[in-house]
Amino acid sequence: MFIPLIKNWRITTDPFNFLLQHKVVMKTGKRKGQEEWKMIGYYRTLLEAIESASTHKIRGFETESLDELVKEIKALNKNLTKAVQTLKPIKLKN
Repeated sequence: MFIPLIKNWRITTDPFNFLLQHKVVMKTGKRKGQEEWKMIGYYRTLLEAIESASTHKIRGFETESLDELVKEIKALNKNLTKAVQTLKPIKLKN
C-alpha cells in the first residue's frame, strides 16, 4: 500500500509497520539527478507515521516569522487531513 501524504512524502507498509518515506533527488554519483525514496522511519500505527511526517516538514521549514510558520502548519494540517480522508476502508476477512 502507498499513501501519498504531501509533496514528496508517502507512507508504505510491510506486514508489521507503516514506513515513512521522503523523495529526494540524488546530487552526486552515477544516479545524480535521479529521484529516490529515502526511508525516514518505521511506525506501529498510521497516526504515528503521519505525526512524524508533520514534524519533519515543520522542522524543515525555514522562517523567522511566527505568522509564516502558523500558515505553513495550517496548510500542512489541511493537506494531511485531505490525504487521510481519501483513504478507503479495508474490509477485513473473518
